[in-house]
Amino acid sequence: MKLLFEIQPYFRIKKYEYEYLIHGTENPIFKEDIEKFYGKSPFHFVGHFKRKPISTFWQLAKFYKLNHKKYDFIHLQTGATSELCYVFPFNFLYKIPLISHSHNGNGYAPVINSLFKGLLNLSTKVRISCSDEATRWLFGERYIKSTKILNNGIDVERFKFNEHERLAVRANYSIGEDSFVIGHIGRFSDQKNHKKIVSIFKEILLHNPSAKLLLVGVGELQDEIKQLVTQVGMEQSVIFAGKQSNTEAYYSAFDVFLMPSLYEGLPIVGIEAQSMGLPCFFSNTIDSQIKLTDNTHIVDLDASDKEWADTILKNIKCKERKKYPQIISEKGFSIQQTVKELEEIYKYNDEKISVIVPVYNVEKYLERCIKSILNQTYSNLEIILVDDGSTDISGKICDNYTSDKRFKIIHKKNAGLGMARNTGLDHATGDYVVFIDSDDYIDADMIKSLYDELVQAGADTCIGGFKRVYSNHTDNFQTILPKKYIVVMK
Repeated sequence: MKLLFEIQPYFRIKKYEYEYLIHGTENPIFKEDIEKFYGKSPFHFVGHFKRKPISTFWQLAKFYKLNHKKYDFIHLQTGATSELCYVFPFNFLYKIPLISHSHNGNGYAPVINSLFKGLLNLSTKVRISCSDEATRWLFGERYIKSTKILNNGIDVERFKFNEHERLAVRANYSIGEDSFVIGHIGRFSDQKNHKKIVSIFKEILLHNPSAKLLLVGVGELQDEIKQLVTQVGMEQSVIFAGKQSNTEAYYSAFDVFLMPSLYEGLPIVGIEAQSMGLPCFFSNTIDSQIKLTDNTHIVDLDASDKEWADTILKNIKCKERKKYPQIISEKGFSIQQTVKELEEIYKYNDEKISVIVPVYNVEKYLERCIKSILNQTYSNLEIILVDDGSTDISGKICDNYTSDKRFKIIHKKNAGLGMARNTGLDHATGDYVVFIDSDDYIDADMIKSLYDELVQAGADTCIGGFKRVYSNHTDNFQTILPKKYIVVMK
């Protein structure tokens, strides 16, 4: 299986092939970071819709036209519904299933969010989220139960306190071994609220004039924050470290981690900082699940700078920092656990299901049937349309789908329903088979529900019920097999 990762990947599984689509600007440090831990993979860089929408669209159009046949899935790592622009409408056009992965819990205007949310849910086959709050924001309340919660796992062995790295980073910036260092790692953007970080640090300097603020990251607001630091006369106390690939060394150099974000889902840097044994101070706008250790403190975003500073200064005592990776792992936030769960998600959509549809003179119903199959929440489908010598336009309707790689279109002389199904079986390559009559249509989660029951029970066959649909009501029917015909193998 080959996946296209849109936006930043945080984990990957060795047995799958990955390529990366990055928007904005080419970032060699980001690329080096990925290759350092995961090996070399193709990277594709495109523009930014906010800055150059027309040229970016044409870059994407060219990219997907040349590459779409390579991908079994697109895994969209997103903190904003607007990032759908980088995959839609191309995933629709080229029929590439979309896995949407929510990392944020707020942040965009409700009108804009609502506009993109409908398109996102229409395009998405598999929904993943870091928390329930992030699910509500990106997908909506109705998708809470069907969205897989996947913890933002980290490499706890990498993010373990290291005294040697602590001293090396401090020496590099001429920071004394005993100096009190407040740290932050994050992009310079409105979301991260660097102005608040600076103003809180200003209060801390009143109590500890030798303290340092070490900011790691880059972004569009970096120059503005530098100007602010100069205006308040703190340029000797604030260090701008830029983009760094060895962030674990910087966590070791910090004494506390400060993150008063305006909004977040479940930030990975927050997990990393806790694994490093740092006293962490998060705003209450961050998902409450961020609190994983006894060193973590939640502060009201609207609290005064003095209240923030007082809370920090009262809770700066570092406990045994090397014990915290084990705590983070036990809470389910190790990368090993995350990868295992992600592999189950990929595997779930990796087993192919052949959907066989015998077709004979059903021009009135065939489109409805096909659309209901295409709308399934289970993605990896092989759809086999067997035209059994139709005398109406049913065969032509089937041919409309020849360009879709998920379809196999077969035309044969009329021989009846049974022979049409057998012909479909002869061409099926899936791990499982589903038969659907062409004058029927199915609920969006039918195939997923049947598959889930099969996997859970370890069965070979699963039979569901059906409904008879009339103009003003429906009748439910349930297929029940006598127990004497059911054999359970253990």
